[in-house]
Amino acid sequence: MPKHRRNRAIPMAYAYRSHKSDGEGSSPLLSMIYYFFFLSNGIAAICRAYAHNDYYMVAFIVFVYLGSYLLDYCWSSFHRLPRHEKSLRKDLLKFAAWLLYSAIMFGFVYQFGQLFSRAAAMTLYVVSTLCSAVLFYVYMIYEEDDQNGRGSKRSNGEKFTFPPTHFDSILERV
Repeated sequence: MPKHRRNRAIPMAYAYRSHKSDGEGSSPLLSMIYYFFFLSNGIAAICRAYAHNDYYMVAFIVFVYLGSYLLDYCWSSFHRLPRHEKSLRKDLLKFAAWLLYSAIMFGFVYQFGQLFSRAAAMTLYVVSTLCSAVLFYVYMIYEEDDQNGRGSKRSNGEKFTFPPTHFDSILERV
């Protein structure tokens, strides 16, 4: 296949970044459409839960939607920062993202675990705990080396650099 016809996958580290120099998203229209549908579905779900006097579900829906918006804000703020700069702000944004992901996962398990048997609910708790532990490792412990792109554990107590969101695809190596 000729070089000009080769397709390359977009690495995840650049999926949220624009090709513009200002760091803004590449399509504000798609973001507005996404938020419109996200908000309208949330309002409809809250109205249905309120009509059925299910106030715990109303609180859960508000929690999930606020958590999702905060998570989006954290990631957009994180991706606006310089990639290889070590800073406390980057560490706090990664910690906030991990905390929000974990809280949303545990919220779903708590809310919907009662619909399953006890063994299935415990399995859901174990899976969400393992996912939370893996996310903590990826965001807070794993460190990407700048020279060779391979990750390593932090052993000397330095600040973290960047979560490993860049993975080479097979098409990039061809």
